Amino acid sequence: MKPLTYWLAKKLIKTEYISLPNLLANAPLVPEMIQEECNPDNLAWSLNHYLTNDVESLKQKNELKYRFTDLHKLIQCDADAQAVVDVLEQEY
Repeated sequence: MKPLTYWLAKKLIKTEYISLPNLLANAPLVPEMIQEECNPDNLAWSLNHYLTNDVESLKQKNELKYRFTDLHKLIQCDADAQAVVDVLEQEY
């Protein structure tokens, strides 16, 4: 995003998070690297944590999977069941 656009958006939009997982969870699930923070070194440092297999990393990965599964269920809204109902209603 261009610096001026980012500055303007930051002034106009007041939200605690900007990434979709964090917005949906209303909690910091994933790191948010914005503008200058989003660079190869910071990305590599953050991703390295998810690629290691030490006890703490495994614990955090499992917690993240659990939270993402909960979010998926929350936004799914029984879409598969609703699709079946819609198809059946159209046939009859």
